[in-house]
Amino acid sequence: MIVDYKDDVVPLCEALTSIRMMVEQIVTTQQPLPSELEHIDPVSYIYFTCLCDRKEIKSDEVHKTTRGIMEPDVLIKAGVMKKGRAKRGRTYEVKLPVERYKDLAKLFKSKSKTLDQLLLFPELEEARFDNVALVDVLHYLMGVAEAGENLVPWLNEFKPVIPNIRVSFEYLLDKNPTFQGPINKVLRIIEV
Repeated sequence: MIVDYKDDVVPLCEALTSIRMMVEQIVTTQQPLPSELEHIDPVSYIYFTCLCDRKEIKSDEVHKTTRGIMEPDVLIKAGVMKKGRAKRGRTYEVKLPVERYKDLAKLFKSKSKTLDQLLLFPELEEARFDNVALVDVLHYLMGVAEAGENLVPWLNEFKPVIPNIRVSFEYLLDKNPTFQGPINKVLRIIEV
């Protein structure tokens, strides 16, 4: 039987993925992920370690990075990248938050109860976003910020993961300066 850091039973495949991600973090010579992001989902892990600072990436590099964690098709299905058109499909294009915004809006609005409604049983509501990748939350908040919409209700929705959001955005600011505008908007509201 395999258990995680919370003493929950974990399937073997999931445990091996987590081990691979930890080993990668230990041996990486580039900018490692902050310790607060140690236990993030695999899609977000690959996004942070391989994709967040690029517009395009060679397929060989994606395969090398994802080996033992997931197949590149999982990243396509998750919406963080798509097959590149140039070089006979030997590259992938990394999707920007603004490109993902409409799809993420549908996802989060369907998972969210009405934002203005008071929750009668908050302990039952905590798992609403459990199977959502951290990168989806980040991209959605960046999209909301760029659209000039109200971030406060969404930050309240994501309150349990605010520490991860803050650390992730600080990491992304170092990796990709083009994200500065929307990230700074979100961080200013978080700080208030």
